[in-house]
Amino acid sequence: MKFTKLLALLLAICMLGAMMVACNKDEEKSDDTEAPGTPAPAITVTLTIKEGGKTVDDARPVSYVGDNPILGEIIGQYCAEEGYEAEPFDSDNMLVQIGDLKKETGKTRWVAYLREEGLSKEFASIKDQPVSDGQHIIVALING
Repeated sequence: MKFTKLLALLLAICMLGAMMVACNKDEEKSDDTEAPGTPAPAITVTLTIKEGGKTVDDARPVSYVGDNPILGEIIGQYCAEEGYEAEPFDSDNMLVQIGDLKKETGKTRWVAYLREEGLSKEFASIKDQPVSDGQHIIVALING
């Protein structure tokens, strides 16, 4: 009789141990699971670069792949594609130049806006402006 009770107790302990191990493995898998191979989102934004009322580069599609689709990244990509070596933004995150077009302190300023909305709805921040796939953005150096 004692032997049967000991055997039953030993069997119960083994079953509980196996259950604990199995439950713990499921938790480890759910915590460490990530979506492998998820590609970064890709967007294409059309840029038009202007100086005053004159168009310098019209309807140029710029593709961007990454998790941070902001206008500053799009302008940086455009400048890299054009081979412009100078950094377009200064240390204060202000747009200062695109290629040979440079902002003159007190005389000119850069503005950016959606083509569909016009200059009256210019972006507050050119560098940090979120952009979406398919947008057409005007970036212009104007007097001001």
